[in-house]
Amino acid sequence: MGSFIVNFQVKTDAVEPLKAELREVIPGRAYVPPPRDGWVAVYEESTSWQDHEAICRIGQTLSERLDTHLVAFLVHDSDVLRYWLYERGELLDGYTSHPDYFGQHVDESAREQCQGRPGVLARYCLRGTTEDAIREVLQGDVRSGVFADD
Repeated sequence: MGSFIVNFQVKTDAVEPLKAELREVIPGRAYVPPPRDGWVAVYEESTSWQDHEAICRIGQTLSERLDTHLVAFLVHDSDVLRYWLYERGELLDGYTSHPDYFGQHVDESAREQCQGRPGVLARYCLRGTTEDAIREVLQGDVRSGVFADD
């Protein structure tokens, strides 16, 4: 059995306003460790069921209410990696390593929309992270023995 992970990375050092918004936005509990390098991780209980709509709703709402950037990450059974990047409530970028993993037919237009945009994501990465490095990760083949959570 692989890993099942969901977390939100929120661009802020202000933990108390984040916690206040979480109480308004989420139905259950969340773990919020101290900030690190200007980001706060949020591990929210209800999204551990990997409900994509709930992940997007929480991510968009927190980003908008806190007027900040947020990246929501999902790993499904170590096979699928997804992320959604929000800036002040607006979805800027998204990625799915296997768009048709769940048996859904995905046309080319939809497939292009979930390939991620390294230039957009690079703006939110650690200084020195290049678009090429991001592209290499996003275009890697997790079916070749590399797990999505790697």
